[in-house]
Amino acid sequence: MDFAKVFGRVQLRRISNRRIGSPAVRGFATAGQEPSGSQEQASKRPKIYDVVIVGGGAAGCALASALCSSKTLSKLRIAMVDPAKLGQIGEWQPPADTYLPRTLQITLSNKRYFESRGVWEHCYTDRVQPCDRAVVADASGSSQLDLDAAGALGRMASRDDSVAYMIETKNLVSGLLRSIRSSQRPIDMIERAKVVKIEPGHGPTKWPVVTLSNKDMLQARLLVGADGGNSQIRKFAGIGTYGTEYGQYGLVATLCLEQLNTAAFQRFLPTGPIAMLPFPNGYANLI
Repeated sequence: MDFAKVFGRVQLRRISNRRIGSPAVRGFATAGQEPSGSQEQASKRPKIYDVVIVGGGAAGCALASALCSSKTLSKLRIAMVDPAKLGQIGEWQPPADTYLPRTLQITLSNKRYFESRGVWEHCYTDRVQPCDRAVVADASGSSQLDLDAAGALGRMASRDDSVAYMIETKNLVSGLLRSIRSSQRPIDMIERAKVVKIEPGHGPTKWPVVTLSNKDMLQARLLVGADGGNSQIRKFAGIGTYGTEYGQYGLVATLCLEQLNTAAFQRFLPTGPIAMLPFPNGYANLI
């Protein structure tokens, strides 16, 4: 397949097969208990929250959005912390002439969930590409799998019920942030702040105290780590990882194709796999 142009940013990512043993979520007390601060914190007592989410990416924002839309959890006090400018991401306006290279593939169940929670209406759905077909080949091209969901189910592919959807990460995150902001009980967004220190609280509850780079101190009954592979929350919770460093980098880019395409392609080469994921208007995501 010929490519006419290559647009947007090209990003390099370090590759390893490090695996996280389990989600970095840790509860520290039962409902109804009150935390107590240490003596050295007496001059500046931490703000008390039921849930503190560290990380404002897709995972953190999805959890925050779910908590905000739950009537059962309507009385919880929630905060989300991220070093990025969350307000600016929530006001994101997509470029007219390209697509961003950082993308996600979500399933039909994911899409229906976002629709039920009022998130999908806040995303730029015209920039989402339904995908029902994936072609996978080996290095020589002699062996190939053509997975066509529409053909297997005996129906035509539809924009309403495709098995997968390609969406820019920022498109989904900005939609989640807008849905949180428009909810009846918005959470406390603490942006442009990093976690500096985490320590157990004193007293019977041991609720963890999180110190941020902006000098804020938060004490949480439930501390959620959605802060990536090098998560400080995971380290504090004692959740280990294992893996091997390959010493390689991955490349992602936005392509503009000569022909319209709605299928995903992947090929396994001796130097590593390469994939091309479709986007609307003849664009594609190269990984």
